[in-house]
Amino acid sequence: MEKIISDLCKNHKLCEIYTNKDDFEHFQVGYFISHTEDDVVIHSISEYGRDDGFYWERIEDIFSISYDSEYTKTMELLMKANGTFADYPLQKGNCKRLNLMKTILDYCQKHHKMISFFTYYGMSRSGYLKNYNAATIEIERYCTDGTIDGNIVVLTNDIKIISFDSLDEMKTEYLVAQRTNV
Repeated sequence: MEKIISDLCKNHKLCEIYTNKDDFEHFQVGYFISHTEDDVVIHSISEYGRDDGFYWERIEDIFSISYDSEYTKTMELLMKANGTFADYPLQKGNCKRLNLMKTILDYCQKHHKMISFFTYYGMSRSGYLKNYNAATIEIERYCTDGTIDGNIVVLTNDIKIISFDSLDEMKTEYLVAQRTNV
């Protein structure tokens, strides 16, 4: 799968990325923009053809990839109508020597970016990174209405996806800023 992802990354192909074997109707649309042998960063596109941030995932969780489909061609038309997209702020392509998770967490902490993480057991949380190491990640948790909801610590091995700059995170960041400026 890593070789296929490498080729799709080099050729900048819009893909349907499947990670849920129990629900074939649920998939992510995006471009592979960075990868190692074990994980990838995907530039995600919303169902409306809008920029939906960046997602880190483990390659072992991807069981199918589709590209050059009618759906991806339709999404490319919607993307064209929506205009410009954010550029990935970190190293692109094959990043063999990088720990992609750590690279993303370093960037998000330095630039005070809200992150979301999704675990293998179904938990999803959003907030600002407080601390992290090889074993755990701690965030100051925020609800989607921009209110603070304490802190949470999760084991890094339990994390399936980390995202930043998605539409949901930008919405929550905006609401947090509005609440703190009141």
